This record gives sequence, structure tokens and C-alpha cells, in this order.
Amino acid sequence: SSGINAEYGGVKYMEAQEQPVTLHNTGSDMFEFEFIPKLGDRSCCLPWLQIEPKRGIVDAGKIVIINMMVWIDNNSLHTIESDMKLDEILVLHLVNGKDYFISISGYLVPTGFGRPIVELVRLREPIRKQNILVDIEQAEEEKTDLNKPPLLNIPKELWRIMDYLLHYALEEEDLFLTGGSNMDIGAVRDAIDTNEPIRVSSVHSVAEALILFLNSFSEPVIPYEHYPICLEHCTHFTNSRRILKSINVAHRNVFKYVCAFLRELLEHSEVNKSDAKTLSQIFGEVLLKPYLPEIAAKSTFKKRSLFVYQFLVNDYDE
Repeated sequence: SSGINAEYGGVKYMEAQEQPVTLHNTGSDMFEFEFIPKLGDRSCCLPWLQIEPKRGIVDAGKIVIINMMVWIDNNSLHTIESDMKLDEILVLHLVNGKDYFISISGYLVPTGFGRPIVELVRLREPIRKQNILVDIEQAEEEKTDLNKPPLLNIPKELWRIMDYLLHYALEEEDLFLTGGSNMDIGAVRDAIDTNEPIRVSSVHSVAEALILFLNSFSEPVIPYEHYPICLEHCTHFTNSRRILKSINVAHRNVFKYVCAFLRELLEHSEVNKSDAKTLSQIFGEVLLKPYLPEIAAKSTFKKRSLFVYQFLVNDYDE
């Protein structure tokens, strides 16, 4: 038939789900295939879908297996609509032949990753209850009322990650410089989304989950509109403090808590060998981001680090 369905069900953030599609050449001549963009599209598929191979040749009597992987990371997270549905139709074109349509369907399992900070501080309950399908149906009605005052100072998910690191990682060397494992990061995601204890084999996975979480917001911790002025005053602590007072309270609290956590880490630098310069470089890239990718990335990278550095070597509390 000219229509193929690939059902993925619930797909979790940072957890690949793969499905193969088999092309079987039952004819006597070889044929060439390629995935082509739909009318008006630039790419043959949405960013959360990866296809391998996208084009090729199938010899007579042979088969080719195409792997279709749904992978939702920080880059593709924000291309998913608010209803969490993963819907896509692929056009598989046979050169000098007909087009076949592959229908992809699934949904993103609700997660705190990628949710706006201003929304997370108004959610006291865990993002995910056991019944995922009910969650999705509820999600449409229960839009978070951003006019209501925040219930929390910072997102509980962020607090859980930092609390774990304060308990178990203060004496760990190379924190934020050593990668974690995907399985562990998945365990952190599930724990913070369901309010279960964090159980991992390495604290480095939790440190990586912190970076991922802070990097996942569509509006960075330092909101886009304040980015240029922060860079301008990156070596003037009094001005920098004043700028922070003007940003949204939930974003300001996240910045404050992260810097306080990093200062606590630096208190143990004799054991963990951490230093303010390295930490400010790592977190400068995460906490301050330009709205559009920059051309002069090197000079702004330094300014972003310097802005954070001030808050690591000075005590900061409004």
C-alpha cells in the first residue's frame, strides 16, 4: 500500500525510540529512493525525527532497512506543540516512480525539562502522575495561570537536583567536566518528574542533568531582553546586581540559587579542586544566552563568564 503507519506511543525526553521500515524490491530492476520535503517545507522531517538512510538504492530482490528514530533533546524540544503530540507525515519518493506516505505518531511524555521557569514555580504537584494519557488530556484544560503568584521560589525539579548534588557531590572532583550516562540522566528525569527519589550510579550524571535542565528553558535564566545589558556591565558588580533586580523574580531566584550552589561548591575547593573561573565559564554559557546565535562568539563567551564570575566571588543576596 502507499501508506505506512509508525506508532511510537509515549516518548521520553532524551530517550531514543527507534522503528525500522523495510523496503523490499520485488521487481527485476533496481530502484532509487529518497525522503523529500512536503510542499512548503525545507526539510523532509521535523527536528525530533532522525532518518537513516535518507536516500539510497535497492537492488532487485534485495531489501533496505530504514531506521527512524524519535529523539527529543533540548534542540528539538521546543518544536513540539503544547499538546505534546508527535505527528509527522514523511514522503518517501521513488525516483521515476510513485510517492509513499509514512505517518508517524506518538506523544511526548510530560516532563519538567523545557517548561518555562514562570510556569514551573506555579506547579506544586509533580509534572507526571502515573496515568500519562490522562495527563495529556488534562494538560489542555489546566493551563497554568501566570497571573497567580508563584507557589515556589524556584522550580522544585531544580531544587531536587541541586539538593542531591549538595548532599553527595561537594567533594567530587571534575564536577561538570565529566559526562554522565544516558541511563542515569533518564533516571534523574523520571525521579524529578514523578517526585521519586533520585537513584543513580554516578553523581556526574546528576551534574549533567543540572546543565541539561538549565539549558532546556525556551527563555534562558537571564531573559533574552536583559542579555545585552548584562554583557555591558559584566565587570561591574553593583550594576550587575541592579540589573538582576529588574528581571522576573522567578528567573532571578533561579540565578541566585544556582550561584549560591556554586559558591558552596567552591567552599570545598581544597577537596573537589573546583575553581571560580572554570565554573563561571561552564555556567556563563548556560545562564546567559543570546536570542540569535552570535557571530563574535569568543568575545561574548568571555563576557558571559565574567558576569557569572562576579556572583561566585562576591556574596550576593538582595
